[in-house]
Amino acid sequence: MSKEACDRVLLMEDDPAVGEMMEKMLLQLGFDPHWVRRGEHAIQAYRETLMTGQCYDSVILDLFVEEGMGGIETLKGLRELDPNVKALAATGAMRDQALPDYTEIGFRTTLAKPFTMNELSRALQMTVTGVSVE
Repeated sequence: MSKEACDRVLLMEDDPAVGEMMEKMLLQLGFDPHWVRRGEHAIQAYRETLMTGQCYDSVILDLFVEEGMGGIETLKGLRELDPNVKALAATGAMRDQALPDYTEIGFRTTLAKPFTMNELSRALQMTVTGVSVE
């Protein structure tokens, strides 16, 4: 797999309104988003992408979903496929509180929903490069 940027982002978000909004934002930021609604589908899409020799620059995982695997369980499955997966945790559960340190379980950063385009851009920059942008 190439180490060069491929500008593709795998998005796992179960809420259709939020998923559509995030997909549009990712397009505006110059990414090619692949949106799935369930963790199982995210793992399948990531596996298929690896098998074709393509890549994702980052994955954005909704931590808490109504049905199926949430972001934490999904990340575990993705890490079995690619220990170097670059993951961003997204959650609406804790907007008014400090987010826990999800980096301890493999996420590069977290993003509290709702968020602005600028916040998404900075979080993706941190996720892809490992460098915080002010």
